[in-house]
Amino acid sequence: MSNIIELLDATLTEAVQSWNMYTTLLTVAIASYLVYTITTAQDPDTHPMILLRQSAASMVRQPGESAVYRSQDTHWYPLRTGLNVKPPGAPAWTSGKDGDLRDIWRRVTGELPPDPASASGAAQPKILTVMGRQEVIEHQISEITKEIIVIGEHIKKIGGKRVALYLPNSIEFLTAIFGWSSRKVSYQTSACSEC
Repeated sequence: MSNIIELLDATLTEAVQSWNMYTTLLTVAIASYLVYTITTAQDPDTHPMILLRQSAASMVRQPGESAVYRSQDTHWYPLRTGLNVKPPGAPAWTSGKDGDLRDIWRRVTGELPPDPASASGAAQPKILTVMGRQEVIEHQISEITKEIIVIGEHIKKIGGKRVALYLPNSIEFLTAIFGWSSRKVSYQTSACSEC
């Protein structure tokens, strides 16, 4: 063990004795590059695996051309946009409207039926608040819908056009976001003229 410590001491002594201006410049350059790389690094907007599932490079192309990327679901039809929300009982071949957040919540509450492709034994959705290992709280969809309507009606009543929220990832954040989207039209189907 003492031989290893003596060898390490000799190596450090030699490195310090041979230290000069060029060594300092090289050390500063390497440290600057590392700091710059770490501080300016950004995550991609979309994970590469998600992009890979959304589109694929065309296998046929002319020499010198870039590949054409197309969604594997479209097969040379225009790319899909929106949520493709169809009214209840609409045939499978009809196209739906783009939709918005209100349509997402209507799907949760069951007002809009699930997609026929994914409707095989679809269970009632659950919304849970998980507080570590201590507690799990299950929220009722009907109660959340009531809160969403109250928030939407209040924003509509005061004429709110912009809302700033600072909420953690919680059920209150969910009700506030859907409440903001419900200020235009109530969630009840009978009152919805834009559906």
